[in-house]
Amino acid sequence: MIGHPLDTIKVRMQTANIRFGDCSKLIYQKEGFWSFYKGVTMPLTTFPITRAINLSIFDLVLRHGYQVKDRLPNYKEAFVAGMATGSFSSLMSTPIEIVKIRMQMEGIG
Repeated sequence: MIGHPLDTIKVRMQTANIRFGDCSKLIYQKEGFWSFYKGVTMPLTTFPITRAINLSIFDLVLRHGYQVKDRLPNYKEAFVAGMATGSFSSLMSTPIEIVKIRMQMEGIG
């Protein structure tokens, strides 16, 4: 939530090829303060869901793949569970990021 305005500025800088100060000034002057928070609803609504799914996948791989129940996983087990979680997470989060970026770009061009 705190870093979202910087993310909005970053997205705009990448598409308009302008400097940070010029970009933030332009956004504020043309669209107002709240335009820095365009697209913030997407991460606010999807973050808890994606984190719950990530933890579930990690736990599923450890408990059912390695039968880790009453002990801490070793490095190999944690690495494999993390890779499985990260792979699924990237497939799940990419469409979410695209929607967020499109929401941040509303009203441009």
